[in-house]
Amino acid sequence: LGAALATPDSDVTVRGVNVGRTQSGAIEALGDAGCHLMLDARAEHLGQATANVRIAGHLPTREFALIDERAQRSSAPLPCLAAIASSCPQGHNSLLSPPGHTGAQTNKLIETLAAFGVHSQSSQDGLLVEGLGASPLRACVVDAAGDPDIAMMASALGLRATGPCQVLHADCISTRYPRFVATFRALGARIEVHEAPSP
Repeated sequence: LGAALATPDSDVTVRGVNVGRTQSGAIEALGDAGCHLMLDARAEHLGQATANVRIAGHLPTREFALIDERAQRSSAPLPCLAAIASSCPQGHNSLLSPPGHTGAQTNKLIETLAAFGVHSQSSQDGLLVEGLGASPLRACVVDAAGDPDIAMMASALGLRATGPCQVLHADCISTRYPRFVATFRALGARIEVHEAPSP
């Protein structure tokens, strides 16, 4: 979902998405930002509300704010939210403040966003992310440093880059999302996996 919401002209349906209380804050905030999320086939799985979610070609039209009570109702990783925030209109800065992120993780996130040409900064209220709309991002090489959320965010941002990108130390993704590469390929992305050289 994060990759689709951050990429122009997407038309993606994800089945069985958790839309219960632990994600309701993010879904509401995305709606306020002008994201077109179409939910159907609502059901319940293991006590959680689920639905099929379709994103069809619409980037956010306003800034994306996930703070206060809504932030407490979101378990979405901060890097995923930052990727979406980068696609908000130019001149619109999004404020994200989901719980459970350390200063070191935030610093690594800011560094990775900067490599793609996305300005962000930490504040007392959360992370401010500059919106660039549908503008292409800078092609770059980034080091995920074993953080699966950073690695997946960088892969999503790479879909909008002006050329090929490389994400180092991204094998950690398999611990969080084993089908990540297959899913990206199913979406039409050209993604290659290379073994890291022996030390």
